[in-house]
Amino acid sequence: MEIIGALKKSCANSTIYFCTYTPEDFDWQEVVVFLQRCQLMQDLAADDIYCIAVESEDNLSTEGRIVGIIFRNGEKYISLVPQEYSDLDLYLKELTENE
Repeated sequence: MEIIGALKKSCANSTIYFCTYTPEDFDWQEVVVFLQRCQLMQDLAADDIYCIAVESEDNLSTEGRIVGIIFRNGEKYISLVPQEYSDLDLYLKELTENE
């Protein structure tokens, strides 16, 4: 896992880290639960994931909570965030502007 960016939350004692996805670093079941929570209606393969946003209060010393995903859908990148993190969508889209 490589951290490609971070965003400090001002109203909480946590940081959102933008990380490359590798199957060794993330439990696929947690990814599936996140996709279901966001009501993704298409199948998604691990190879399609470009980046995962993880919220952590301890600099990723322990497992954080997945709060966003960027995945490839053909030639396009699509960001997926739950409703309570809707403002995070802008930051995720910035990560793929030059891809």
